[in-house]
Amino acid sequence: METNNQHRSCLLIAMPQLQDPNFFHTTSLLSEFTSEGAMGVVLNRPLGITLGQIFKDTQTISSVSSLPAFWGGPVQNERGFVIHENESLASQSMILEQGLYLSGSSEVLRMLVEKSGLPNAPRFRLFLGYAGWGPGQLEREIAGSSWITAPLDKDLIFAKVVDTLWKKSIEKIGIDPIQLASVPQNQAH
Repeated sequence: METNNQHRSCLLIAMPQLQDPNFFHTTSLLSEFTSEGAMGVVLNRPLGITLGQIFKDTQTISSVSSLPAFWGGPVQNERGFVIHENESLASQSMILEQGLYLSGSSEVLRMLVEKSGLPNAPRFRLFLGYAGWGPGQLEREIAGSSWITAPLDKDLIFAKVVDTLWKKSIEKIGIDPIQLASVPQNQAH
């Protein structure tokens, strides 16, 4: 990661020795990382409910009604966040990188749902809650080998199958997850 006051968005991949059940074998999208703390959403924890179940009173979502909603993390589970690729909504969203955005606006989510039936509609994903770290906490966890970072990857972020996302994230940066799991914790540092 960069050492200045603001770090770039990236993927945050839990190492096997991270035993916290909230983050065991997770891949997260880290959206903010400053001297004041960090924030992100867990990409591979579907909630077991669909957008159709969440928006059951809306008629415009037939094309996305079967899409899963995701648990974004243990903080403020009643709060929603959406990662999307809709450039026309960039002014109402945080820019993660060119063509990739994050928003906590219900209006942005509504517009994404309405446009989802159109040809070539931009991808999006809904998360409830987020993961948060206090000042210096994530830096200490990274230094302690609890996490590794990787560049953002839209194929991973919007993967249709998420039960193998952690493994694919590790493999994408050239590491064999089986070798990671076999290293004793006292030698992994």
